[in-house]
Amino acid sequence: MRNYWPLILLYVLNTSCLGVYAQDAVEDSLTSAVFNAKTKHEKIMKMGDLALYHNETNPQKALEIVEQACNLAEIEHDRMFVINLKGVVFYEIEQYDSALFYFQEVNNIATESGDSLYISKSLNNIAAIQMISGNYQEGLAMMNQAAIIDLKKGDLKEAMVSFGNLGAIHFQLRNYNNSKDFCLQSIDLARKIGEKDHEADVCGTLGGVEFRLGNQEAGKEWYSRAMELHAETGNLQGVQRDYFNLATIYRQEGKNKIAEVYYLKSLEFAERIDSPNSMKELYYGLASNNEEMGKEGMALSYYKVYMDWNDSVINRENAQVIIEMQEKFSSQQTKKENELLIQDNKIKDLENQKNKAKLGQSRIMVFGSAIGLAMLIIIALVLFNRNRIKQRANRELQQAHDIIREKNDDITSSIEYASKIQEALLPTKENVGLFKDSFFILMPKDIVSGDFLWYSQLGDKVVFAAADCTGHGVPGAFMSMIGNSFLHQIIVEKKMFQPSMILDQLREMIIVALNQQKGENARKDGMDIAICVLDKKTGELEYAGANNPLYYVTGGEIFEIKADKQPVGYMPERNEPFTNHRIKLMEGDALYIFSDGFADQFGGPKGKKFKYKQMRDLLHNNFDKPMMFQKELMLKVFQEWKGDLEQIDDVCMIGVRV
Repeated sequence: MRNYWPLILLYVLNTSCLGVYAQDAVEDSLTSAVFNAKTKHEKIMKMGDLALYHNETNPQKALEIVEQACNLAEIEHDRMFVINLKGVVFYEIEQYDSALFYFQEVNNIATESGDSLYISKSLNNIAAIQMISGNYQEGLAMMNQAAIIDLKKGDLKEAMVSFGNLGAIHFQLRNYNNSKDFCLQSIDLARKIGEKDHEADVCGTLGGVEFRLGNQEAGKEWYSRAMELHAETGNLQGVQRDYFNLATIYRQEGKNKIAEVYYLKSLEFAERIDSPNSMKELYYGLASNNEEMGKEGMALSYYKVYMDWNDSVINRENAQVIIEMQEKFSSQQTKKENELLIQDNKIKDLENQKNKAKLGQSRIMVFGSAIGLAMLIIIALVLFNRNRIKQRANRELQQAHDIIREKNDDITSSIEYASKIQEALLPTKENVGLFKDSFFILMPKDIVSGDFLWYSQLGDKVVFAAADCTGHGVPGAFMSMIGNSFLHQIIVEKKMFQPSMILDQLREMIIVALNQQKGENARKDGMDIAICVLDKKTGELEYAGANNPLYYVTGGEIFEIKADKQPVGYMPERNEPFTNHRIKLMEGDALYIFSDGFADQFGGPKGKKFKYKQMRDLLHNNFDKPMMFQKELMLKVFQEWKGDLEQIDDVCMIGVRV
């Protein structure tokens, strides 16, 4: 069984000298604190806070602030602070050589001046680099020095960090009993000074230690304690890691069903913090876990997500190989026909020579032979001419084939480029900052799509829609771009938030834009659409639909709000105002809007439509799972149902957790 333990995290970059860093503080307040600082020392400290704020999202900006602080630093203590901060910034962006240079410079200055605080800090930080490089023994020696210095000067916070790091290093060296002793000392100090987040991290290390010592129950208790503390301090990454470790323990014990629950919880948090590496590892874990439970179908589904095969590229490569093989086969066939013709002529020439020798005694026979020879020559000329005509026809056919293939490639390239433009202008992927949890599905029948998804947030209101334009492919794609542009004008520019009014306005704009006139010859291009407006503050949802309904799950039951039976576009027999619906939602409820492509797909054992009832039951049975799990399940079910049949229409769907 593969080992899924993550790397134990070492919090060795102790920046307590940098001041209090509030993760929720906004840039304006930090900038204001720098501006209002009364002394150079205070200003440098506040600039350190601002640099750390930018370090996660804009390292270049953080380095610029650090350089400005360097120009202000005059006293030795401030210089060491700024140089150490440089090392921290480079460490966070994984430029370890540069980080090591600055940490060593801090150590040299601190050693010359006898500053025990910065000697301890620099030793901790250098040890971190040694750990990353795999030099555990050197890291251990430096960390021991730091711990001794911390204890001598009575700095409990620094000693807490040093002991925690010693526990982690001994874990890597497989000295589990030593690791346990240092971790317990670090936890004791963390509790005394109220450092809950640090206590949570070290509890996680202890969970791994106890598991390695064969004490599974104790390991579970430490991981559970770590998870409680991480949740309490709002450390979502820590919560994700703790769920992962609990899943690993239960899986090692053969309790795969419980393991799957923890894997899925870990996946939920990995999606919330947008950690691709964690999600990749979790999908692999889920795949292996399902394989061990004998659920080959689910295992295969997770393996497919893990591998992330690019089917479209593979299909195009296979198609090109087939074309080349066909051309090669055709060329070989022509060559063989020519060789056979030459051999046939040679045989006939030999027969003529033999006949002339036999008929040489008689003028009649000579005359007849001459006639026969002339006929053979004529036949040979005819065959030669036919062969030349055939070769010329083959060349012309090949040229025509090349021209057609070139034009086809040009058209395909143009459409593929158009698809990139469409993807750039229209949302196709989940927006992790917009919803608590969500999934988007968009599967074009052709390269470009007539279905499209749309969303925007203005204040507390989030507007999202799933639309199905008339046609698919290039015509549908044109309509999707028109719909996207008009929705932006109506909602973002005109600030219109009532779904029914949005659809009424959208219908009028489409009729004018497409010059649709009343009468028998009027084109009826338009779109079916479901549009929702969710008020995050009140939990109230407004919905209106043109042929596309809304499914929502509340209290464990699934409900449907039916759409108006009319499109957004010209329809003289039905041109009434759209109906606005309001519902009150609770936390954890799920919403689904979609086009008809999924339900109308032919397939299954009898080649019939999937139908809405089956789709509704599938959503109802899995609404409480993470949205990304639901997405992969829907894609898997669709592909299995479709089988070898052609996809008949574009497919789009949005799932949102309130």
